[in-house]
Amino acid sequence: MMKIRFQREAWWIWAVLFICLTIDVGSARASSTLPNQAHPSTWVVEGGSGARLVLLGSLHLGPPAGWEYPELIEKNFAKASSLVFEVDFSDPLNLRPGLSDQYTRLREGDSLQNHVSKGTYEKLAKHVADTSLDLKTLDSFQPWMVATLLVMEASDRGGYSAAKSVDMDFTARAQANKKQILGLETAESQMRLMAALSPEFQEAMLLDMLIDYEELDAYLARMITVWRSGDDEGLEEITFESLETMPELAGFYEIVFFKRNREMTKKLHSLLSSSDYAGQTVFVVVGAGHMLTDKGIPALLKGLGYEVRELSF
Repeated sequence: MMKIRFQREAWWIWAVLFICLTIDVGSARASSTLPNQAHPSTWVVEGGSGARLVLLGSLHLGPPAGWEYPELIEKNFAKASSLVFEVDFSDPLNLRPGLSDQYTRLREGDSLQNHVSKGTYEKLAKHVADTSLDLKTLDSFQPWMVATLLVMEASDRGGYSAAKSVDMDFTARAQANKKQILGLETAESQMRLMAALSPEFQEAMLLDMLIDYEELDAYLARMITVWRSGDDEGLEEITFESLETMPELAGFYEIVFFKRNREMTKKLHSLLSSSDYAGQTVFVVVGAGHMLTDKGIPALLKGLGYEVRELSF
């Protein structure tokens, strides 16, 4: 196997990015007394001939009671005529039957054992014996998806689920308030991106997940804490520390973050400059990792000449 070694920052961020796209392996079991006050980093972008944008950096997980936001975020949501997400989950095309299987499962008759080393498979078998997951079921998935399911199992154990995430909450509220919903990407494009990763890369992710699994609960707690408090520096450290210490991961970060940031920025630029949205507020919910560094969406929009400011709560 190719000698690829992930640090936990890389594979955790990767898995959380795509957790909303995966199948449900159970609802949150922890008490509804989990902290749910959140002050996520949020930016306002103005200066075009079209929309005024409000950019909220989201987390694709939430506690049983959902997140509660500052009044300023709620006022901007109420004012918005439209909401924009990475993926529009109100669009049936993003939830069509068989879509997930096409990119997450192996071909009929194939097995995970044929795509990872004997050592990796044995570690997985030993691990799942102590979880709610079933090895026979996992055997039909691609390695990247198995790693994602392990993260889902851990987040579920901690009381957090994709069903109560920022994205799903605001999607439901937008539908209830009959607001227009737009997607910057599709579920298929995101899953295709992961499925296209090399077999060696996928196994490296799964193996590191298994090696560092015992530390996952603490890592999840740290990530949620810095996100809830709007700690940009802390979240940037968590998200991009691996890139600093392991330059060989540059290609991974380019695919998962920076290239997508540029593509999403182009579409947001269209809203900012379109006369169809003149005088309107558009509320944008995108993963918090896409808002960070000088290659993040706020910085890219500022580079296009727009006025960008971060809200204070």
